[in-house]
Amino acid sequence: MASVESGPISKMNSTARMLPFADSSLDRVIALESAQHFKPIGDFFSESNRVLKDDGILALAIPTAVEDANLANLGILKFTWSSEHYSEKQICNELLENNFEIIDSKNIGRNVYPPLADYYIENRNELREKILTRYSKYVEKILFESMKKMKTSFEKGLIDYQMLKCKKLALDSR
Repeated sequence: MASVESGPISKMNSTARMLPFADSSLDRVIALESAQHFKPIGDFFSESNRVLKDDGILALAIPTAVEDANLANLGILKFTWSSEHYSEKQICNELLENNFEIIDSKNIGRNVYPPLADYYIENRNELREKILTRYSKYVEKILFESMKKMKTSFEKGLIDYQMLKCKKLALDSR
């Protein structure tokens, strides 16, 4: 069994384009539930490359969409998915351009989209009551339709959710 080093974990706020760390000073950069908001994502990968030591790890979890994500195929999700719609190909290309090697990749959309949509649909009455204390019926209806579309979009292969573990290539590997 591999041992895991434990030590202090520092948390701080910054922008994806300007991480407040010295060049080659970090072992890991982790972006969970955030990278889909970085525009352009390549700037984040470049900045991660700058702050990571050689062989440092970049890990991220990010929703993905088909290459030609548009209103015709995503429908309401084009509006209610309030982030960028990066494709797996775009992410892969940007990682490679920024000197990262993908060492592990998993698509976990089946564990995200259908269960989330099913939960909302099965518990809609209770959730609607809570939502309507702050928002209009129209907003809840949009949320409900978006949940259904999210599930069908995943089932049609239009969206997924990708977890990536990447290694910064060492200077002598380039």
